[in-house]
Amino acid sequence: MIAPAKKYARCAVYARVSTDDQTRGDYNSLESQHDICRHLIGVHQHEGWEETHFFEDPGYSGKNLERPGVQGLIQAIKRGEIDVVVTYKLDRVARSVRDFFDFWQLLEDHGANFVSATESFDTGTPAGRLMLNMLLGFGQYERELTAERITDKLAERAKRGMWAGGAVPLGYNYDSQTKKLSPNREEAVLVKRIYTLAAEFGNATLVAQQVNNEGGRTRQRVYQSRDGEKRGGGKRFRSDKIKQIVSNAIYKGVIRHRGEEYPGEHEGIIAPKLWDKANEALNKRQIEPPRERKSDKHQAVLKGLARCGHCGNSLIPHPSGKKDADGKQYLYYKCGCVNRDGRHSHCPLRSVPARPLEKIVTELIGELGQHPAIIEKSIAESNSQKQKSLRPLKKRLAELNKRHTELSTQLRRYLELAGKGERHFSFEIRAEAEKLAADKHAIEIERDKVRIDIDYKERVVADHQIIAERLRRFKDTFDALPYEDQKDALRLILKGICIKKFDPKKDRLPSGNPCATLKIRTSLYLVQLEFIASDLIPMAYDGGGKSSTFVPNGRGDRIRTCDPLLPKQMR
Repeated sequence: MIAPAKKYARCAVYARVSTDDQTRGDYNSLESQHDICRHLIGVHQHEGWEETHFFEDPGYSGKNLERPGVQGLIQAIKRGEIDVVVTYKLDRVARSVRDFFDFWQLLEDHGANFVSATESFDTGTPAGRLMLNMLLGFGQYERELTAERITDKLAERAKRGMWAGGAVPLGYNYDSQTKKLSPNREEAVLVKRIYTLAAEFGNATLVAQQVNNEGGRTRQRVYQSRDGEKRGGGKRFRSDKIKQIVSNAIYKGVIRHRGEEYPGEHEGIIAPKLWDKANEALNKRQIEPPRERKSDKHQAVLKGLARCGHCGNSLIPHPSGKKDADGKQYLYYKCGCVNRDGRHSHCPLRSVPARPLEKIVTELIGELGQHPAIIEKSIAESNSQKQKSLRPLKKRLAELNKRHTELSTQLRRYLELAGKGERHFSFEIRAEAEKLAADKHAIEIERDKVRIDIDYKERVVADHQIIAERLRRFKDTFDALPYEDQKDALRLILKGICIKKFDPKKDRLPSGNPCATLKIRTSLYLVQLEFIASDLIPMAYDGGGKSSTFVPNGRGDRIRTCDPLLPKQMR
């Protein structure tokens, strides 16, 4: 059960136990479910998996999703806080195929995966997706019927001028008693200002900048989380938010449904003429003939891998206005925080020249791939350790199965005596029966953990061999590869690249992953690589002061390193 490798996978554990489960003794411990799921996450820790959320529903049935724990999980997914949902079994989340269909759609819309700790169900694998498709196939017909009914209902509401629901638009309040929208006088002034600027500038980015400079902010919202009441919103406007507001027909007092507009029950706060003028101005560029775009004009092989070591945002390729001797624009990797907030961002990294950064990354990987002793030892050690570790695991699983059978037999005898109403079924015997049941449950938990370990170790050996072979040939083939193949090659090897400003007088070199110091003009950067198969870089990078630092020495573009395991001529 291995999900696609990510730079950092935020895992949410969900556990549920119903009253019936507790009565039967099945899944009778939320802690047990949590423990097994936590064990699975630990197995994938080197892939970046980390538990960041835990949701539980004690004493709730799985007949629907109207449970506080599931609803909290759903809200966290919608906020983009979760990459993988881990649960003990599929039915802990939902017993209904239709409910799970809805839950899966939510995961898919927000780029998250689902993993069952004790079943071969992982939506990040082909087998898991096949099982998912089988489940969803059964629910598709019922869902289409439901969607048709909902569409008819929305159409009828629109004809009556009734708001369809959702997030209350900026500029309006919602009365839960009358179920109608009414203008929020203070916010309505801001909305009118946005429409006026849109009609004047015809550019959503300029409108956002002007509104932000005038102190305008998005609506503040209050929501409930596991940690209590939290507040969101109150942020700077962005161009996409401006477009969303300006294109919303509700502001001119109508309800739009499937291209048709109907007079609304609510009061409009924007005059129809201003609404049309603002939308015509913003859409003017869209109706002009599209410019020819060259997808490879600025080739950025580290896009999606590189991130800022200060604020954690992705680094976004950004061409500057300056050009080199060949007439090509200089390319930079700009921190996403700076790209979003501009001069208002407090990120110290700002941006990094793209080509020097790409060069140091590929040279560092290439150097590691040019040392067969490291690669061969890594493969041999990885395969040997995993094969050796499988034998005691399988032996332990057999012992647990045998012990489980023995306990089940003993417990069954005690329960049969109790069922017959034996007079001699004393307090001590009852206590012994309870102890057997507890031992049996502990065996089941340990058995599930061992199965998870065996399943993982049987799957990962071949992947390591492929990655090692890529490393071996990396330096010779990378420069000759087409741009798209270069990106794919890096993603087979690297989980991520962390870049941050570096001051040798104040900062210490990190131990663990290989890193490089890159000097550009007066700035010094620390570039740290995170490998997908971290055990392919043994001994030299396992901490303890042996962290390698690669620095271009200016002679033939070679790399200097303080690592004693590398040949002298490369130091």
